This record gives sequence, structure tokens and C-alpha cells, in this order.
Amino acid sequence: MGYAPLIQAYVSFLSAKLNFHKTHENFKANFDYEEYVSLKGVDDPNEGYESIFDLLMLLDKIDNLQKIIFSYLRPAANNECRISALVPLIEESYNIYKFLQSMLMAMHKSKKSVQQMY
Repeated sequence: MGYAPLIQAYVSFLSAKLNFHKTHENFKANFDYEEYVSLKGVDDPNEGYESIFDLLMLLDKIDNLQKIIFSYLRPAANNECRISALVPLIEESYNIYKFLQSMLMAMHKSKKSVQQMY
């Protein structure tokens, strides 16, 4: 098994990430919620739901890529190159998770009742 399928999967992920940042220009690479709110300055729940959906789709791409990486690990082989691709994925998925958590908490606090969120 060579690296071609892994490279193809990584390029697909990078393409999805670039498309995300093209659509959501106010997102910085570190997905800092406070910085996003200060740059965006919008309190539109519909836009928040759209951003959450798109971030979850990006997390799904990260999950798919890590599954592919793990499927190409070989028991008796030198896997450092394959495993090293996981480090930025872990960091990015954690930052997205923190952002989503902050955004959902802010949306919850901004609503007087849960019924308004439906």
C-alpha cells in the first residue's frame, strides 16, 4: 500500500477546508469564537445555524480522513509518516469543537426560552 490514497484523501480534506474558509471569510484558522464574534458583529440565529452545520460538515471530513489514515497503518511497518498526519487533525478538530461549544452556549444564552430556537 502506497501513499497515493492518503494523499488523495488529504487533498480532498484541504479542498473542503479551503471551500469552508471561502464561504466563511470571518473564520480564522484557529477558530477562536471571541475573535469571530468581534469580526462578524452579527446576531442572526439563522447564520449561526448555517455556520454550525458547515463546521459539523468540516468535522465530518476530518473524521473521514482519520479513518482512512488508520486503515492504512501496517502492524510491522514504520508508520510515523502516516501517524504524523493525525496531529494537525486532532488540533483542528479540538478547535472546531471548542468553537461549536462556545457558539451553542452563546445562542442558548441569547434566547429567553428554548422554544425560540426551533
